[in-house]
Amino acid sequence: MLSTHPCPVFGVDVDGVLADLVHPLLDRVFARTGVRFRTDDIVRFDLAGILGPTCWDAAREILAAPGFARNLPLLTGAGEGIASLRSLGRVVFVTAPFAPSPTWAHDRAAWLAEHFHAQPSDVVSLADKTLFCGDLLVDDSPAQLEAWTRLGRLAVRMRHPWNAGAPGIAAHGWEDVVRAVAERFGAVASGPAATAQ
Repeated sequence: MLSTHPCPVFGVDVDGVLADLVHPLLDRVFARTGVRFRTDDIVRFDLAGILGPTCWDAAREILAAPGFARNLPLLTGAGEGIASLRSLGRVVFVTAPFAPSPTWAHDRAAWLAEHFHAQPSDVVSLADKTLFCGDLLVDDSPAQLEAWTRLGRLAVRMRHPWNAGAPGIAAHGWEDVVRAVAERFGAVASGPAATAQ
């Protein structure tokens, strides 16, 4: 279902799209366990299976710690990319919750406010992103991309080792994301409705 908003609505995931969760997590797992994983080792969207029980237990504790989601580094080009998408339509940050963390949603909202001036109405937390009624989804999760595109909806896949072969227009970075969105929505959103966020 496409949005009924007066301009296109773009759903943008956070981890792996805007924020670098994997590098800091793997660094902290190494500091805690002495076991080193590289980003290239994460070849499927299954940290628990790849890290194994001991390292996954450490990772879960790290992810659940207050402030972890608040202090993630911004991925290269994300700031400029979001600014460009906002010139083409409405951007809504569609992020999955992490239930074991009592502060995840608050930390995530604060991070989005700091980096993108996101207001509460700009942030949606959904385990099933097909419930989001937007025109496009930018994500890195194979399961989210598969569910979204199965409904005939347009997706852009931020490429990572863990999502090779997942559906969606492949983007190697934010320049590719903006180009793909502009090719499809560039002429649609113009005037004050597209920039009033």
